[in-house]
Amino acid sequence: MSSLPIPASFRYFENLNTDIGARVAAFTGRFVSGSLTLPDDVARQLGRDRARGDALSDALVDAAFRGGWARRLHGLVDQALDQGIDSVADAPPELVSLFKHLDSEPDWLDWDRVERGARVLRRYGVDAFYYFGLISLEGYRVEMIHKPLVLTGTYTGGTAFGRYLETCRFWLDTSEPDGLRQGGAGRKAAVTVRVMHSMIRRKVAAHPEWDAGWLGVPLSQNSQMGPITLSFVINQHAKLIGYWPSDAEILDHMHL
Repeated sequence: MSSLPIPASFRYFENLNTDIGARVAAFTGRFVSGSLTLPDDVARQLGRDRARGDALSDALVDAAFRGGWARRLHGLVDQALDQGIDSVADAPPELVSLFKHLDSEPDWLDWDRVERGARVLRRYGVDAFYYFGLISLEGYRVEMIHKPLVLTGTYTGGTAFGRYLETCRFWLDTSEPDGLRQGGAGRKAAVTVRVMHSMIRRKVAAHPEWDAGWLGVPLSQNSQMGPITLSFVINQHAKLIGYWPSDAEILDHMHL
């Protein structure tokens, strides 16, 4: 992983002591105390993450296209989600590897925190949908975010509102009680989106207008840190309209 290149669009070090860096620090400093400067090794890893996709899901999608069974892929994933990977006859090894990963809980996972974080999001009701919809407009100014949308034709014309509603459905499903556990609608939605992102990544990376040296890989691990950042920012901004999440609740929401 440390051998991955840092795409040229990652300009943390160049912006560190500039007006841009000062504005970011001033905004973030309204909500947190202490130094906002990242250790150099952490910053470099964030940069490399801009060149890193999703190894397991990407391998599955690549195998599906190489093997001529891409049209069956969603059905296989749905079956494995609904009935378990053992129910898939002659399951492709890439699918088995993905579900071995999905079915293994990481050491850092704390289900109590997940459920508390989900309660925080449910507390906001539709206010959360309004907020995420508006704040995403700012995100679309970032090239690594909007470029895949442009190159795939997503969020254009009459499709934008429908896709927004699909995203609202995702937020609902993943924040329902036990929604991210085995059999939960949120878990199924999250895995489906993960595979869909690999399909988009594969398509966009091959597009002649995608500059890998500048942007890294489409929908990189770095760009997908956005939901964690939003989980922090929404709770801070919610205080302006009368909600008052505690610091512990904000961390629980970020854990979600």
